[in-house]
Amino acid sequence: MKEIWDILKNFAVAFGSGVLAYFEPVFNPMVLLSILAGVDIFWGLVSAVRIKKEGFKFKKFVRAGIYYLIYLSIIAFIYIIGYFQDDTPEALVLAKAVTYFFIYHYGVNILKNLARIFPESKVIAGLYFIFGFEFAKRHSWVDAYNKHLESKKNQEKINDET
Repeated sequence: MKEIWDILKNFAVAFGSGVLAYFEPVFNPMVLLSILAGVDIFWGLVSAVRIKKEGFKFKKFVRAGIYYLIYLSIIAFIYIIGYFQDDTPEALVLAKAVTYFFIYHYGVNILKNLARIFPESKVIAGLYFIFGFEFAKRHSWVDAYNKHLESKKNQEKINDET
């Protein structure tokens, strides 16, 4: 039995090493997304506990983990498709651009949670106001557009039900 266990461990290490070597070109974006996901989850938990008085919700934690895995999968699939299409350099550029989008998403969410936790901080509030496009949400055309999107969603729900 010990021999089978040793064979399985060796296989797992060899397989894992091969996968890590294959994804080495997109390793840095994946590590960066991992760090940002951890920071986002941490500050989201602190905000939920201190401000919203919710406590730890396993469902929200799992959802954040699923989003994180989706983001990693998107980066991995971009690289895989580019590799098999012999467009590796272009795929790496696209992976980098998508990574910047995810960095923005995590950054705004972290700033939102920090603004809730530290409402007296003008710097955090200002950064969230700018990067979260809060200034644009105060214009009537944004409200009109959001109402248009909402009515479109409602119409789609009605059409799906009939």
